Amino acid sequence: MKNINLSNNKFCIDSRDIGKNSIFVCLKGKKTNGHNFVRQNIKKNCKFIINKKFKLGKKFNIYKKKLIRTNSPLKTLTLLARLKRKKLKGILLGITGSCGKTTVKEMLYFFLSSYSTTYKSPKSFNNKIGLPLSILNQPANSSYNFYELGMNKLGEIDFLSKILKPYIGIITNIAPAHIGPLKSLKNIFKAKSEIIKNIEKFGYIILNADCKYFNELKKVAKKNKIKIVSFGIHNNADIKFKKIIKNRCYIEENNKIINFDVKDKSEIFISNILIVFSVLNILKLNKKKMLKKISKFSNIKGRGNIVKIKIKKKKIAIIDDSYNSNPHSVKQSINRFSTLNITRYKNKYIFLGDMLELGNLSYKFHCDLAKYINQTSVKKVYCVGTKTKLTFKNLKFEKRGIYFPNITSLDKSLDDLFVDNAIYLFKGSNGTGLNKILSKRIYNVK
Repeated sequence: MKNINLSNNKFCIDSRDIGKNSIFVCLKGKKTNGHNFVRQNIKKNCKFIINKKFKLGKKFNIYKKKLIRTNSPLKTLTLLARLKRKKLKGILLGITGSCGKTTVKEMLYFFLSSYSTTYKSPKSFNNKIGLPLSILNQPANSSYNFYELGMNKLGEIDFLSKILKPYIGIITNIAPAHIGPLKSLKNIFKAKSEIIKNIEKFGYIILNADCKYFNELKKVAKKNKIKIVSFGIHNNADIKFKKIIKNRCYIEENNKIINFDVKDKSEIFISNILIVFSVLNILKLNKKKMLKKISKFSNIKGRGNIVKIKIKKKKIAIIDDSYNSNPHSVKQSINRFSTLNITRYKNKYIFLGDMLELGNLSYKFHCDLAKYINQTSVKKVYCVGTKTKLTFKNLKFEKRGIYFPNITSLDKSLDDLFVDNAIYLFKGSNGTGLNKILSKRIYNVK
């Protein structure tokens, strides 16, 4: 690995991202194999990390110096990320939790960019491929750096956080996301808590005081001698929400009240703001710059952003929260939607897709969701997928829209279902395809 420069090269796993001084890591996936793209890109100013058994062919022998042969390109990717991590001098933050990871990452990047140079892992690069790749592409001079750590089994967060070694860890919440493969909420707690033991010496963990496992997480942190900063909406915490009066939010920290204007009054938004406050406190940064920007933050695509659009001469607004869904996040999303005070739009409607990876608890959670929706101000709910059939059956009759067994049938009817001057929430797990039929309408994605 001596001929690999970890500072001046851009690492990639998609051949479309190959550019000058790139190192293309050839990984074998379920649908494609990176080795298949070596020959067509071999003439470019880049290098290739390949499996040692790969045969380039005599025709391309003059380019063989561009090849870095290894037993496992994936293991090499991890090894290089570990080496790069040792060279990095900026502060690294690792974010995990059952939901909200990407939004918290984007918020931190948005606000802390006012203070110094910042970097964030792209998209949802939060697994054994995405995290090492993101570390390898982190600029050496970046002061504040934000990473997501995802998982769907025990040991995964431990593996990732050992590579990252964050100075600050954040656990947004513990909820039944991926509860199918993990079997229980207790196991999800165990999995998320793995980040704590891999935080840097003298580092911090930021914990949600409203979380069911808050006290257990504190015990893990104390055992590992990691400093704790807590935030909360309902329970006592180092940084605590107090109240909202009109558009003014009040929070308390160190026996002092701080207030600021907010457009989004939902619990999830306020909770995320409290996390940002927690980070600023740890880094001893003045909050004046942040407070000026709060009203300017917009939710990212697929995670609660609002799009105003005209379809078949009907003016509507869509809240796109279609990237993912689990019992906790869907209730947060519906709560935000039902309490939204937008007088311009006459009625609120929901298009609801399946919540996936819930295992034996799927029946219970989809039934419970109907009970929750029945208590809201939402006018009609349209359900799509095999699992939301249970939700639809348990809705109050007056709240039932139409049930669609699959995404294709909804796609054909969707444009005709929209009502002029109404606002719609789209929520469902990524695998349902709800985000795809929505994206082609509001983002022109084919």
